[in-house]
Amino acid sequence: MDRIGNLETIKFDVMGRCAEDSDFHGIRTLLSSQLLPHTDVDVSNLTDLIIEQNYVGSVIVEDCDTMPGADDDDDDDDTLEEITLLGVTTAVSLAERERFPCVKQLKELLLTLAEKHGRNDALIANLLAEKPCKLGLLINERFVNIPQTIAPPIFFNLKKELQSAVNKKMPFAFTYFVLIAKINKVEIENEVLDEWVNEEEEFLKGKTEYEFEFPLQAENESSIEEEMKQCGQVPYRRVMIFPAHVFEHLIDTLRAGQ
Repeated sequence: MDRIGNLETIKFDVMGRCAEDSDFHGIRTLLSSQLLPHTDVDVSNLTDLIIEQNYVGSVIVEDCDTMPGADDDDDDDDTLEEITLLGVTTAVSLAERERFPCVKQLKELLLTLAEKHGRNDALIANLLAEKPCKLGLLINERFVNIPQTIAPPIFFNLKKELQSAVNKKMPFAFTYFVLIAKINKVEIENEVLDEWVNEEEEFLKGKTEYEFEFPLQAENESSIEEEMKQCGQVPYRRVMIFPAHVFEHLIDTLRAGQ
């Protein structure tokens, strides 16, 4: 434990593992507050889907072995119960399924956003209309205090799990991915700059086949969004569609930079 001024900074490591039923609340909170705020997508249903397909993707949690008091055997059970979910990275097929109406809702949302904010929505419309749909939604959400260094191993693991699923004839042979990236617009010296919340996603810049962005606006803004705007940061979402091989190149680039 370090002390900075009058504040104590607690250091701990994080790790990735398969999603479990006990992660439901944490995943749902991340999706509703970061990926899909102010939308009609059934986030609970999407969370159920992520947990059901836990053989693909990872959740990011605190590493119990590095947490303060981890050596205290008497507190093991309490420590496990208090583990905080810090992120989730996975890929969801946008092929519709009866048990998961969230997939149809996601497709409708993407089409609506493209029509409203995009210049040419033909590509996304064609990809979503393809049967079977081979467009995968890449979900990459974590709290802002979790460093970008977690991304290379998490992405590499996702790549291996997707290939394993494809080898078992599961519907994860994606030709394209769609990612909803979080960007803050910051004005510095009369110039508006993009600040990528997840730094690794900036590597996709210039490599997409279709993208558009839109500001987060709602009648009832969250306190965080309101505070960000007061500080000169306007939260945006950028929808980015890119071929599957670009995702593999992203992983190689990130791992080479480690």
